[in-house]
Amino acid sequence: MGRRVAPLAEEQVKLLHSYDWPGNVRELQNVVERAIILSQGPVMQLERAMCGVSFPQAAPVNGVRPEGPPVAARILTVDELAKLERDNITRALECSGWKVAGAAGRRPVAWGPPTTLTSRMKALGIARPPG
Repeated sequence: MGRRVAPLAEEQVKLLHSYDWPGNVRELQNVVERAIILSQGPVMQLERAMCGVSFPQAAPVNGVRPEGPPVAARILTVDELAKLERDNITRALECSGWKVAGAAGRRPVAWGPPTTLTSRMKALGIARPPG
């Protein structure tokens, strides 16, 4: 792409290794290209490029994915649910560059019309960070 990028940080390498890559090399290539496009400096924005990627609950062992409920399968408190929803909405907003319409339609979790997401943001006290 004609741009120089810094070597990947250890966390970025772990992020790449933690994904299953069902689309194989083409999917990896698309993520790397997107990360380079999203970066404004020499550091690739890999986390932003992988915002739409769904990670498995547990990594396969010898090619076999463990069965059973996820480790965190328990009943959450109301406060834990609110924090989970707040974090989820914040991640979707970060992935869309804080564009409510883009975050509202983000799959696999869609909030419906942007007004619905705006209402949830207000109820949960979510505001765009300054800057």
